[in-house]
Amino acid sequence: MKQDDNSSIVRRWVPALLLILLGLVVAVLTLYYLRVRYDWDDILYWFWQLAVHLSHTRLAIAIASMGLAVWLTARWLSGAHVAHAALAAFGLGVLVDAIILLSLEPLRISFGPLLLPLALLAAVRGAVALVLVLLAWLLHRVVRPASTWPLLHAAAQVLIAVVVVDGMVIEPARLTVSRVSVQDPYAIASSRPLRIVQISDLHIERVNDLTDHLVAQVNSLEPDLIVLTGDFLNSSFTTDPQAQADLVRVLGALRAKEGIYAVRGNVDAPAATARLLSGLPIVLLEGEWVNLEIGGHCVSLCGVPMDDLEQDRRVLADLVRVGPHDCFRVLLYHSPNLVPEAVAAGFDLFPTGHTHGGQIRLPFYGALMTSCIYGKRYEMGPYHVGNTLIYVSRGIGMEGWLVPRMRFLCPPEIVVYDIK
Repeated sequence: MKQDDNSSIVRRWVPALLLILLGLVVAVLTLYYLRVRYDWDDILYWFWQLAVHLSHTRLAIAIASMGLAVWLTARWLSGAHVAHAALAAFGLGVLVDAIILLSLEPLRISFGPLLLPLALLAAVRGAVALVLVLLAWLLHRVVRPASTWPLLHAAAQVLIAVVVVDGMVIEPARLTVSRVSVQDPYAIASSRPLRIVQISDLHIERVNDLTDHLVAQVNSLEPDLIVLTGDFLNSSFTTDPQAQADLVRVLGALRAKEGIYAVRGNVDAPAATARLLSGLPIVLLEGEWVNLEIGGHCVSLCGVPMDDLEQDRRVLADLVRVGPHDCFRVLLYHSPNLVPEAVAAGFDLFPTGHTHGGQIRLPFYGALMTSCIYGKRYEMGPYHVGNTLIYVSRGIGMEGWLVPRMRFLCPPEIVVYDIK
């Protein structure tokens, strides 16, 4: 009799387990395809559509509806005990998210919108709760006792809270230093090492602990050159007088022995950027070369501002035709969009940014989006293509507009190039 019961259980669960296994295989294959082929830039469009129609009332109704859906589904499939636990965990999780978001501006961590991030976090929490409810229904004969499921609901919502705290509070302030060694084939034998420090994507909203740490860290590195690869102000604060004053304060505190050179990013308006940098010891390169002799190194900086891609390609091609060829050449451009052109022109070093490393990265997948025409091919870090070293910086600040002010598995970065 016992053997018949065991056989019945096996027959009952084998199809479900096979279906789950098939789902996992499909998920892995889909993830692999997306990892290689897709860049989720159209997420920004959906952010915009959601934000346009979002209000406090609609958000409250949406969150209440999500909670009701979780409770009804759990009540129907798993009983009142699991339903109450799922709803309580979901509600407390949303409350924690709201408290965290409301604290970001007083703590001077970030200054972005509140409604859209809260809506997205509530959607994630609701989806996780529903998945656990379905698993409880599918696996109730396997996972015992029944009290396990309320604990899992609580644990899942706590885990989301940990990710939110890390992504919105801890990681955006965790400034890192990445070091890259580069060989200069043109340097004389007695030359000393040359140090270039790259700062990209400042996206200043207000001065805070991160910007203070940035200035102190960069100056402690004693760079020969500092290169600023664009996007100085947050896209939501480009005309904000306080943000502009804070940007001038931060940039004015930087020190480099042989100078600071900058190019504009896609956020930086030409006239406004020139005006902001005009009183600072910073050279703004607008489609031009700068030739430097530093400690036995002959270094040529080629600065191309980011405007229109086709125009930028033409500007670079014109510069390459008239530029030097017997020295260490560095291309300064905000985005990896000019990688093929930089490689074809034979640049030795191409420090760039723009992608923020994705800003929000998933384990085993990486950046959700890069805003680069090459998608995920140049997400972050070093890439050796031909004789050119490309380094895509994760940047310092966070994207503005409607994008949640969050960094996950992608801390801000200063890049140090030691050229030997």
